[in-house]
Amino acid sequence: MHCINHQIHRIRLKWRRYPIFAIISGTGPVSQLFTSLVVTDNNMIKQIMSDNESFPKPKSHGIYQIMHRESCTSANGAEMTRQREILTKIFGYFVANSSRNIINLHAQHFCQWIANQIQKRDTDTIDFAKSYSYLSADLIIELVLGKEFLIGHPNFQKQFLEFWDLLRLPSPNGREIMLIHEKFDEMRCQLEPSVFNYEQKQAEQNEETKCNCLLDYLMEQTTEYNRVLNTETEFSHYEIIHNLWSFLVAGFETVAGTLTLTTYHLAKHPKYLESLRKECFEREKEPFLIFQRPYLWNFIRETLRLYPPVLNMPRVTTNNGCPFGFGVSKGTHILPDILSPHLDKNVFRDPLKFRPERWERCDSRMSEHFWAFGGGKKPCLGRYLGLMEIGIVLTRILMSDYQFQLPKGYKLEIAQTPTIRVMNGLPLYVTCNKTQAHSHGSL
Repeated sequence: MHCINHQIHRIRLKWRRYPIFAIISGTGPVSQLFTSLVVTDNNMIKQIMSDNESFPKPKSHGIYQIMHRESCTSANGAEMTRQREILTKIFGYFVANSSRNIINLHAQHFCQWIANQIQKRDTDTIDFAKSYSYLSADLIIELVLGKEFLIGHPNFQKQFLEFWDLLRLPSPNGREIMLIHEKFDEMRCQLEPSVFNYEQKQAEQNEETKCNCLLDYLMEQTTEYNRVLNTETEFSHYEIIHNLWSFLVAGFETVAGTLTLTTYHLAKHPKYLESLRKECFEREKEPFLIFQRPYLWNFIRETLRLYPPVLNMPRVTTNNGCPFGFGVSKGTHILPDILSPHLDKNVFRDPLKFRPERWERCDSRMSEHFWAFGGGKKPCLGRYLGLMEIGIVLTRILMSDYQFQLPKGYKLEIAQTPTIRVMNGLPLYVTCNKTQAHSHGSL
C-alpha cells in the first residue's frame, strides 16, 4: 500500500484501531527484503524512535547495499552515533553559514525560468513536478558537492535522475537491477576522485580553503574548523563518500516532492496566497528563517502532515523484550507508520482536510503526533537544510506574484517510490501580475 489518496487515508483511519495492522515483506532493490512489523500507535512509535537503531542490519538489502556494496555498508551502533554527533554540528554550521546564498541563487534562476516559460507560451501548462525535480537535483548536488563539481561534471545530474527513475520501479527485473548498479558506478567514478584528490587540489590552488558545500566541511582538516565544530575524530575517505551518497539520496526527492505538493495546495487553495505574500514582503529584508515566517511554516507543515516525504522509517530492535505487549526478539525490523498519527482524528480535527490554520493553535499533542522528520534519538539530519530549500524557493515564487491554476479534471496521484512522489506530474497554468512582480534581494 504505497499509494496515498483519500481512499487510502480512510482505510488507514479505520485500521488505526489496531496498533500493529500488518506484517509485510518488501520487494525490489530499494525495499528491505525482510518481514517487518508495521506500527501505527503514536506512543509505540515514540518508544520505537527513542529506543532502537535507525537503520536495518548491514546484511539487509536495499539502497545502502546498492551504494555501499558488501564490503562497506551503512554504519550501526556506536559508529553511527559517532558520525551523527559530528554530522549534526557540520549541518548546523553549514545551514547557518553557507547554504542560504546557494539556495537563494537557484531560487532566483528558477523564478526567472518560470517567467521565460510564461512569455514563450500563453496557454500551455508547466509541469512543476518535473521542474522541481531538476531544481532539487541541481540544488542538492551543489549543496553536497559544490558548484565546481556541478560545472565539471555536466552529465552527473542526468545520471542521477536516471538512477532515481530506476529506483522507482516497483519490482525491477534482473536487467534493471544491473542498470541500477551500472548507473551508480558511473556516478561513483566521478565522485570518488573529488574526495581522494581533495587535499592535492587544495594544495594546487594555494589559497585558504573556504567551505562552500558539505564535501568541504567533511574534508576540512584544519585546526580552525575542528575547533569551531568541536570535532576530534575525523572521517575516513570511505566514510565521507558514503555519507555524501546518503545526503544526495535523502535530500533530493524529499525536497522535490514537498515543493510539488505545497505548490499543488497553492493552486488548490488560492485563498491563502494573499496572506502568504504579505508575510513574505513584510519580512523581505530579514535573513531567512522558516520559523520566523509562521504563516508559510504552517502552510508547509500542513502539507507535510498530509504527505510526509517518507511514510515508514525503519527501525531495528536492539534488545529482546515485550515493549508492545508481546514478545519481540532482538533484530526485529519495525516500520513505524508515521501517517497514522498525522491522521489521528482525536488530535487533528477533520484530518483529511488541508487546513494550515490549525497550526496557529499548535499544542503539545499536535507536536508529538508530527513525525515528518522522524524523531527520537535520530531525527532527520538534514531537516533544517531541507526546510530552508523549500521555504526560500516558495518565498521567491510568492514574491514573484505568480497565479496558479490546475487543469480541469486534474486528480493528484501519489506513490511512495521510495519517497513520496506525484506520479502524474503537476501541470499548472501560470500567469504573473507584471505590475507587482519585481526582482528581490537576498533572503
